[in-house]
Amino acid sequence: MRAAQLFRRIVLFVIPGYLLVVVGCLATAVDKAFVGHVSSLQLASIGPASSVYEMWTQTIRAINGAQLALLGSPPAEMSRASIRAVGFVYMTSAGLFGGIAAFVMAPSAVRWFGASSEMFPFAMAYLQVRAFFMVMGRVRDSCNVVCLAEKDSVTPFVASVIAFVANVLGDLLLCPKYGAFGAAVATDVATSVAAGFTLQSLRNSGLWPKKFPCPGRRESRHFAKYAFNLFLSAVALLMILISETRLASKMGTTSGAAHQILDAIWRIAGLSLSLPMEWAGQTFLSKDLTGAEWRHIASVISAASMCFSILSAGCVLAFLRFRKRKFFLSQICGPFQARILR
Repeated sequence: MRAAQLFRRIVLFVIPGYLLVVVGCLATAVDKAFVGHVSSLQLASIGPASSVYEMWTQTIRAINGAQLALLGSPPAEMSRASIRAVGFVYMTSAGLFGGIAAFVMAPSAVRWFGASSEMFPFAMAYLQVRAFFMVMGRVRDSCNVVCLAEKDSVTPFVASVIAFVANVLGDLLLCPKYGAFGAAVATDVATSVAAGFTLQSLRNSGLWPKKFPCPGRRESRHFAKYAFNLFLSAVALLMILISETRLASKMGTTSGAAHQILDAIWRIAGLSLSLPMEWAGQTFLSKDLTGAEWRHIASVISAASMCFSILSAGCVLAFLRFRKRKFFLSQICGPFQARILR
């Protein structure tokens, strides 16, 4: 395949994947905007609560990465159907365990992550709702992985748009009265809608597993081979993000609220690009390629990644250039520029 054609295929895969992640980040930003309109204190309280929640979800997603890698290069003793089924079992089990753990540890965890006495009740309300529905997010993630393995990034994107609309409607109805608690309910209902849409799409295409066997030692070994390194990478990133949230929350309500705005901007401009490029690598770089083919595809993915990185950096710099308010520059742009330069 010529480089131009391959570049086009990869870009057409990455763009919906990028928009999928951006829409998810926008939903989070909308939640924070609605909550911030109600109370800066409640906005700041989302920081410690979401850090505890993401401590579980981001590490669990190592299973997603392993499942996508195995579907792209299935081992001889495992069929793609069995990989889909086992991956779903692992993800839902991890979601149930993580949700229960986050719910139980919520009181001590939100305090450790920097929630003050004033933030505590709002952080607790937000975290316990998110923890209760954590498994639905993992169902959605597992369904998305199956779609991505088929080089279909459009279905997860459409599901995310539907969820975004549902989330905004939920925020409109719930946030003015219930604040952070209402935002959590709206987010989890929207996540459940997205999971249901993607699951039904897999049923219609015949990709939904008919049986869900209990994973054995062989399946566990294959998943662990990929998931372990992804887990370590996720933990390293989490330590950075969590330490920032903890310090910002301990500095007070204003700094905590400003950090949440910063975090939403960074996720849209930076984090949203890394995931679809990772998916592209796992999907297009299969083990049945020759050495020359692998290097060719890898170089095209690198070129696409460079183009998207330049675009993302340009958007960030344009944003910083046109935001001149003194409060914004002092509370948000300063740490944001520091993060860009890392």
